[in-house]
Amino acid sequence: MAVLSSSFVRQLQVLGKKNLLLALRNWKGTLGQILAPIFIVALLFAMQGISNYVLSQDNPHPTPSPLQMYPKCIPHNNIPCTSIIYAPNNVKWVNTLMESVSRRSHLEYGVDVVGMGHPPSMNYNPLQALIHDNDTLNTYIVNNPNTTQNAILFTTAYVPSGVLPTMGGGLPLDVGYMLLYNATATSPYHMELMRLLDETVLLLQSNKTVSDADSSSSPHIHASYAMFPVPHLRVAGFDIVAAYGGVFFYLPPMITFFIILTELVMEKETHLRLGMRTMGLNNAVYWIVWWIT
Repeated sequence: MAVLSSSFVRQLQVLGKKNLLLALRNWKGTLGQILAPIFIVALLFAMQGISNYVLSQDNPHPTPSPLQMYPKCIPHNNIPCTSIIYAPNNVKWVNTLMESVSRRSHLEYGVDVVGMGHPPSMNYNPLQALIHDNDTLNTYIVNNPNTTQNAILFTTAYVPSGVLPTMGGGLPLDVGYMLLYNATATSPYHMELMRLLDETVLLLQSNKTVSDADSSSSPHIHASYAMFPVPHLRVAGFDIVAAYGGVFFYLPPMITFFIILTELVMEKETHLRLGMRTMGLNNAVYWIVWWIT
C-alpha cells in the first residue's frame, strides 16, 4: 500500500508538472483564463456605474433662476455678431421701441440692434410685406450662421394704420411679434429679451421714457425660469448583474472549458493518454490533475 501510495503521489507530481509546462507554453490561453473573470467583473461594474448615473438624473423640483438683463452678443473667432435684428425698419413706433430696448440693455442702436425689411419705396401690400420681411430675416440668419443672437418680426406693424387703437409712444394696444432664437443654446437670452421687450412696451404705452424705467411707478416684469422637471424614473436602481449576470458569468467557464477540451482531445488524438496508461498511469490521477489545473 505504501508503494502504491508513493506511486500515486509521484504520478500526481509528474502529471502536474506536465500540465504546468503546457500552460506556460500556451501562455496566451492561460492568460485569457486568468483575465476573463476579472474583465467580466470590471465590465459589469462599469455597466452598473453607467446605469446608476443615467437613471439617477431625476430633478422633480428644479431651482428657478431670475432673468437678468439682456446681454450683448460675444463674437467668436473674431467674426462680428449682432445682438438683435428686427423687421420692419420703416415703421416709426417699431424703431422707437427698439431704440428704447437698446438703451435699456446698453446696446448701440444701429450696430448691436439692426433693423431690416423692405425699402419704403417698394409698393407692397401688408401681407406681401410681412412675407418679404420674414424671408429677409431668415435668409440673413441662414447666410450668416452663428452671428445673430436673436431676431424679432413685429407682426402688428403690418396691420394698416388706423385699424388698431394706439396708446402712448404711438404703440398699438396689442404689440404682436415673433421671436427667433437658437433652440440648441442653453442660455436664456430669448427669455431675457422677451421680458425686456414686453416691459419696454408697457413703459412706452404708459407715456414714460427709458429714464423712468427704474421708477417704482413704472411697470416691471419679474420673471424666473427653470429646467423642465424630471421625475424619478421607474427603472432607477436597475441591477445589471441580476438582469444580465447569467449571460456574462457564463463566458469565463466556457473559455476554460474550450481550452481544456482542446487539450484533452489533442492528447487522445496523439495517443499521449494511451501511452501514459500503458506505462502505468492511474486513471484517477489523470482526471484529478486536469481538475486541479
